Amino acid sequence: MSVALISKRARVLPWLAAGTAAAIFAFDTLSPYGMAVAVLYVLVVLMVAGFAGRRGIVAATIGCVLLATTSYLVGHADEFRQDATARLLVSLAAIAVTAALVLRYQAAAKDLADRARLLDLTHDTVFVRDRAGVIGYWNRAAEELYGWSRNEALGKVSHALLKTEFPAPLAEIEAELLRTDCWHGEITHTSRQGRKITLASRWALQRDQQGRPVAVLETNTDISERRAAERMAEQRERELLLAVDVIPALVWISAADGSGVTFINARWADVGLRLADLTGPDWSGIIHPDDRAQLVEAWERSLATGRSFSTVARIRQGDGRYRWTLTQAEALRGDDGEIIRWYGINTDIDDRKRAEARLLEKERELKLALDTIPALAWSMTPEGGATYLNRRWIDYAGLPPDAASHWDWRSAFHPADAGAALARLEAMLGSSEPGEFEARLRRADGVHRWFLLRAAPHLDAAGETLCWYATAMDIEDRRVAEEALAQAQVELAHVTRMTTLGELTASIAHEVNQPLAAIVTNGEAGLRWLTRPVPDLAEVKAAMERMIADGRRASEVIWRLRAMSRKGAARHEPVALREVVDEAIVLLRREVERQRVALHLDLDPALPSVSGDHIQLQQVMINLLVNAVQAMATANAWPRELRVRVSRGEAGWVDISVADSGPGLSSDSAARLFDPFFSTKSDGMGMGLSICRSIVEAHGGRIAAANRGDGSGAEFRFTLPILEETGS
Repeated sequence: MSVALISKRARVLPWLAAGTAAAIFAFDTLSPYGMAVAVLYVLVVLMVAGFAGRRGIVAATIGCVLLATTSYLVGHADEFRQDATARLLVSLAAIAVTAALVLRYQAAAKDLADRARLLDLTHDTVFVRDRAGVIGYWNRAAEELYGWSRNEALGKVSHALLKTEFPAPLAEIEAELLRTDCWHGEITHTSRQGRKITLASRWALQRDQQGRPVAVLETNTDISERRAAERMAEQRERELLLAVDVIPALVWISAADGSGVTFINARWADVGLRLADLTGPDWSGIIHPDDRAQLVEAWERSLATGRSFSTVARIRQGDGRYRWTLTQAEALRGDDGEIIRWYGINTDIDDRKRAEARLLEKERELKLALDTIPALAWSMTPEGGATYLNRRWIDYAGLPPDAASHWDWRSAFHPADAGAALARLEAMLGSSEPGEFEARLRRADGVHRWFLLRAAPHLDAAGETLCWYATAMDIEDRRVAEEALAQAQVELAHVTRMTTLGELTASIAHEVNQPLAAIVTNGEAGLRWLTRPVPDLAEVKAAMERMIADGRRASEVIWRLRAMSRKGAARHEPVALREVVDEAIVLLRREVERQRVALHLDLDPALPSVSGDHIQLQQVMINLLVNAVQAMATANAWPRELRVRVSRGEAGWVDISVADSGPGLSSDSAARLFDPFFSTKSDGMGMGLSICRSIVEAHGGRIAAANRGDGSGAEFRFTLPILEETGS
């Protein structure tokens, strides 16, 4: 019923009740018929009960009594009639009885409404159905849970509306309900939205005064979430048991006092052991005799203190073999702190123990190898401090066995080498790149010996340096041999230069005789100018100046010859290659002209200097030029052209090439051209080009020979680093 209709009814009923009372009063007073019209006041009382409370009903009852009595008095004031009085009393009794019944019904209805409101306050669904299952009451919780309103549910068969699923046949449930007047169990209802709801259901049978069943009060509690949580917990328990069974370890649970193992996982069967093998007083029989005492002692100590249990022991498998096992356990405590049980796990570490034994053996072998190799070996921190020194290091430096922890190995450098060596070491440590350098290290007796030091970093996956490994190889004997070899090379280069000068005797004599002859000629001319009657002093001055110039020219030739013939160690200093080429050409000019060779020079005017020994580089140029001239002369090749080119090459290098127009190089000779004692000349020593290569390589350069691209002779090329690049 709508709110508007109820409101309209509440406004109309009072007026309707008042009009009815007035009409009854008028009819009863004015009617000539002798009837009990006042009985109709019962209708007024019933109308008032529809909108008024207890006070309103009492007031309406009193009003009706007064109206009935007034009507009687008005109609029978002049005479007293027994029948009219009887009708009045019957009417008044009817009004009173009706009012009493209405008040009683209203009180009962109020009590029932209060109870219904209480049922609406509960979270459980409550509905009442008759024996046919038709719903007669439907509380608010049922509306919210199932989705049907009270008006929609009333009059429907509950099992059909809710699609009830019973845990047993309905006939059996009904039989138990009739026998015990109650039933409880789990059922499933389907909501209006189609959702399955699991409920804890309680049925109470209501009987009438004769004991006949009339209705069933059904109360249902939604336990869907609880059942879902229980199912999830069961699923998790199954998953946990499965996980415990599949983990690669032996899991066990022991009583709080350690009296016996109560659970083992399936992995125990893989090693041939059962739960019975781990219970009883003889459980320690599976422990290796050598490990049994310490394991039992550790277990009893954990039981006494409640602390974690962990030990390593050998445990016998089902086949009788023992395997190393790490046994660990933790106590589970209750809220009161008392131990409830112990959870333990046995991890097989037999392979690890064997691997550790092999590793220890390998470590011993490696240490033995490091101690016996003919080198000083050690490890360092990323900052360069020693963490390990092999036996040779300790013996060499005369140190105690534990010296690596407190001795700074860098203090062993020779004072003269320490600066450069430490700078090189710091550069390596900073770059995390392997490297090497040479330095002298102090021996226990104070003697310093030369060593080649090499170091390489050990990096982690991120490229960070974890440590350094280094070796120092004694190269004292090699250094002595190298110095002797260098001295021998100096001697050999000197001999070669002298031989070359011998071959150029005619050219050198010409270069010296030419300025000497000019000096004599200019001297005679000067005398003639002085002996004239009138001496021509200007001509005499000019002749004297030419004599001085020719003298200087002869002096330079002699100086160059002395420099070429000088014997000494190589010196590295800035060298201008143009001067080297010019001086070589001066010494060879006569030979070039005698062999009628056309000389072409291509010298870069902005040529940078190189670092080296002037005389040695001049020796290379003279050797290459002499070889080129002799190759063209021997082969009688025409035309004879000698091209010398000096230019800036690749970044940081100078290119020098000497090309001739001779017969070129054969494939056999090209491969062996720079080998010692190999010569293409019948009277050659085979040392010239070998020495040229040694000189060029000692200057940090490279030398090579090949036939010219047009097939008109051979070309020798060598490169030298520019001074600026060398010095950087």
